[in-house]
Amino acid sequence: MPEQEQIKFLKSLQAIRERSRKVYEKAEKNELKHFNLDLSKLQDAVIAVISLMKRDYKNIDEIPPHGRWRHFDVGGRSRVQILMDQWKQNNITTQEITRRILDLFVVSVLLDAGAGNSWSYKEPDTGSSFNRSEGLAIASYDMFKAGLFSSQSSQPHQVDADRLVNISVDDVRKAFQVDDDNPLEGLEGRSKLLSRLGQALKNHPEFFEGKDGLPPRPGKLLDYLLSHPSTTTSQLVATVKIETLWSIVVDGLAEIWPPTRTSLNGVSLGDVWPCEVLRSPGSIADSTEHLVPFHKLSQWLTYSLIEPMIKISNITFEGVEHLTGLPEYRNGGLLTDLGILTLKPADAERGLNFYNDYVLKLGQKAVEVVPMFEVDDPVVIEWRAMTVIILDIIAEKIRKELGLTKEQLNLAQVLEAGTWKIYCQGELLHTIQLANLFEESKVFVDKPTIKPVDEVLKEFSALPANATKEQLTQFVISNFGLEGRELIYSPILSFPSNPSFLDDISSPILLEFARMIHTFWNELSREYDENSLPCKECGSSFIRIKKSFIIPGGRFRELYYWDSYFIIEGLLVSELFEIAKNVIENFLDLVERYGFVPNGSRIYYLNRSQPPLLIQMVKIYHKATNDTSFLERALPVLLKEYDYWRLKSVVTLTHSQSKKRYNLNHYTVKNSLPRPEVYLEDHIVVEQNSDNFNETQKKQLYADISTTAESGWDFSSRWARDPYIPPPSPTENNREMLRTLNTRSIIPVDLNSILYMNEITLSEFAKVLGNKYIEQVMESRAKQRREAIMLFMWDEEKKLFMDFNLTSGTRSEIFTLASYFPFWAESFPESFSTNELLGSFSHIKSLLEKYPGSPPTTLIQSGLQWDFPNAWPPLDYTIIKGLINLHTKQNKPTSHSEFMELAFDVSQRFVSSVYCTWKSSGVIFEKFNTLDINLPGGSGEYTVQTGFGWTNGVLLWIFSLFGDKLQAPICTH
Repeated sequence: MPEQEQIKFLKSLQAIRERSRKVYEKAEKNELKHFNLDLSKLQDAVIAVISLMKRDYKNIDEIPPHGRWRHFDVGGRSRVQILMDQWKQNNITTQEITRRILDLFVVSVLLDAGAGNSWSYKEPDTGSSFNRSEGLAIASYDMFKAGLFSSQSSQPHQVDADRLVNISVDDVRKAFQVDDDNPLEGLEGRSKLLSRLGQALKNHPEFFEGKDGLPPRPGKLLDYLLSHPSTTTSQLVATVKIETLWSIVVDGLAEIWPPTRTSLNGVSLGDVWPCEVLRSPGSIADSTEHLVPFHKLSQWLTYSLIEPMIKISNITFEGVEHLTGLPEYRNGGLLTDLGILTLKPADAERGLNFYNDYVLKLGQKAVEVVPMFEVDDPVVIEWRAMTVIILDIIAEKIRKELGLTKEQLNLAQVLEAGTWKIYCQGELLHTIQLANLFEESKVFVDKPTIKPVDEVLKEFSALPANATKEQLTQFVISNFGLEGRELIYSPILSFPSNPSFLDDISSPILLEFARMIHTFWNELSREYDENSLPCKECGSSFIRIKKSFIIPGGRFRELYYWDSYFIIEGLLVSELFEIAKNVIENFLDLVERYGFVPNGSRIYYLNRSQPPLLIQMVKIYHKATNDTSFLERALPVLLKEYDYWRLKSVVTLTHSQSKKRYNLNHYTVKNSLPRPEVYLEDHIVVEQNSDNFNETQKKQLYADISTTAESGWDFSSRWARDPYIPPPSPTENNREMLRTLNTRSIIPVDLNSILYMNEITLSEFAKVLGNKYIEQVMESRAKQRREAIMLFMWDEEKKLFMDFNLTSGTRSEIFTLASYFPFWAESFPESFSTNELLGSFSHIKSLLEKYPGSPPTTLIQSGLQWDFPNAWPPLDYTIIKGLINLHTKQNKPTSHSEFMELAFDVSQRFVSSVYCTWKSSGVIFEKFNTLDINLPGGSGEYTVQTGFGWTNGVLLWIFSLFGDKLQAPICTH
């Protein structure tokens, strides 16, 4: 290719994607020099971006395009509109208004380089302070408004070449309010940039000089575009080809680039860099095949110029889709933070060393250790090229997920609504949570803002780098409201005062107790308040849901996933069918929105789920109401959630003897950071007293911590590599054991039992609705899963189902109550004898003989809350449900009585614990103590909670089963 053709190609939009695509193709073959690519993580990015879109915008068409305009409107003040309204009052034409805004946007975008952490700009009109991009935008706006860029005293509101070439460093210093206490990085460079811009305007009169004889202006590019031969006009609407605008930006402003950038035969190419992975063996020295163009600033400027021309002059642009996602840190951070791209070890170490040297040189403390590289480092070049293509892929997946076309959701909107914002807020969360301002981390992330999010971020940015605890406390008070204020009490209408289950309770004391528990549903009923936030731009972590629901209670101020199954059991006993259905419909909506049910209805839960019990919620609701029409609405959504679990966490095991392959599932969460709601505690576990952990091991531990939260059993010795590490004290959180978590490498017996139960239930639903195909597919999958559970999890000697450990390739040796989930799910073989089944439950009989309370979760006293001596309502439910299933399956009267007697004994222990702890405290607890029916459970990463949804649900369910036999306990406190 001739040299001039090479230059033309490398400056084109086409070349950006074409060359970046070549780098991506190398990545697909694992041929990159500096990164590994993991495409399995793409869906995480899609979910994250969609969640932010839906959080911040009610409708997709409300998402504005990506551009500079947003920076001028920070703090809820529409500055651009204020200027335009003034001009309209002075009868300025629409075309001239457009020119003036283009003048402003060009100079403002070019001034938008790193300002440093110490600089801020105080807006004279409002007294508000801004920093970084927003501060630079407001400063340039005020400079424009004051006429600093105009040589014409009669028309101050313009930018022209004659003034730009004469702007001094002192002019810029004064305008940006720079002094010793407010230093601005790159002050002299900005002055030189403005001068080079003025020279570029003079050098290209064809683009920037009108017929009025006045000095060239950036805004005159409008006249060039409208008169260009390729521009068409139909019904007074001009259509401009994006390539025409691109030629102005790239060729007309070529002189603004510093001479240090890549050049070809003396011609500066701008933002173009060598990428060695593209250089062919034996290629000639002056070949350009390895050069990758990005033109990030040119694209940022182009995006920014398009918007005012569309809004003000009603111009349309053809070919906007040729612009790419901006290859810079905000967007590229999405890929590295979610693990789509991971640095190869040698580069990670090199980057960390460079970062450490950098902070030492500056004398700063490293708040968050991250690899750091110069802008021309080969790592950065590969990263930027991959960002271009992967952003395209993510955008397309988002459109597919939402059922939208490119016209309905373009790349510019994806950038503005999603990737641009996701990873720019970590510093605020990190700073506030590590300051330990509250009793626990969840308090802060449950606080909605009382000001627009942009304004809150601006005020945080204005804080000094070493802000005191008092300053941070005042910042939170000034910017955030009461935690949970998005929700309001939602009294349940037509509340039944005397549901039928009460008629069967023989004990007068327990009857009154049950009646009181029944009334608690009203106290725990909530709904989202659309008017709870004081401004449209205010932020909240709560995921908006349409219908009323039941909260667990205590610190849990939102809808929770697996809690709700046990809550619904109680609601159905209380004959509260409508709110039970509401809870399920909220979950169905979440699946339709996100593809799965999050852990809870907060955006910080969107990277994980909980034990998948939605299908079972629908089953018990349908059994209680026979609402078959609801099944028709639910089944397609339930299949979607089932596929999420089946595909996201599948592990294929090969049986050693038959060589047959089986699919089972495990819990797994992709995460490399502290959980926002337990940020400080996670940070302490991973970052403190763990000197032997390298960065990769820390990320793995964060993932295992989040994965354990997904299991519902957070935390337990069940998941630890070393389950026998003693706690500092019996009630103190065992951080040393948490550092040995291995949850992702364990195939849990309870999860696979639930999935088996779900497959059977989906088959039954399909049969009811006449869908033979789904019925047979689910029946076949359930059969295969039951076979796998028996082969890999059944311990013949112990007569128990045990977790399977992928690390050791063997069944776990630790006894846990998870062993009884297969009896609830009925995933054991029909061939099991009564003696075998009684043998399985002999362990429960032994525990009841040894301890006065409900069976303990495990036999290990680790200091973790899902261990001895704690007893949990869902596990009591599982044992009782399993025993009742065995009662109905066996035919011998003696076995019937043994199973039911044991079920009743467990039920009585549970009722006694709930009643006696309530009697001594006046509250209902979430967990109990096997050693003493008068004490609640303890330990864990938060204080014991009261309320409490699943306790109430299981209690009322037990009353409905054994109300005529249960006795009021004798409490000692």
